[in-house]
Amino acid sequence: MPTRVLVAVVAIAASTSVIHGSQTLEEKVSAFNTLTSDNAALEENIAALCAEEWEDDFRMQRYCREQQLEGYNNLSKIWGEALTNIRNAAASCLDDWSEDLLFDWRMIHYCTSEQLEAWRELR
Repeated sequence: MPTRVLVAVVAIAASTSVIHGSQTLEEKVSAFNTLTSDNAALEENIAALCAEEWEDDFRMQRYCREQQLEGYNNLSKIWGEALTNIRNAAASCLDDWSEDLLFDWRMIHYCTSEQLEAWRELR
């Protein structure tokens, strides 16, 4: 993900310190920025999410990892446009679909793409 996009995400958090769950949006954005700039950390985050969701089902963990990576790749294609045009909605998607600094990339992508599509239709 380009650095300028990551800087824009930091700008969202700079003005927001509302607590959601056990982390603030600012903490989630900080973790998000780390993950999007470090492939190993991203893969570890995805593995942790899938292991938590599918503790003893390794077939589903593998499937989950594939789906999460696809979600991340799709999100990275639209994230810059989303931050430019629907910044607060994109931040809400990030906030809504992350917990304990584990990110559901598939759902963050889905949520963001739905918001972006609706924004385009309303223009």
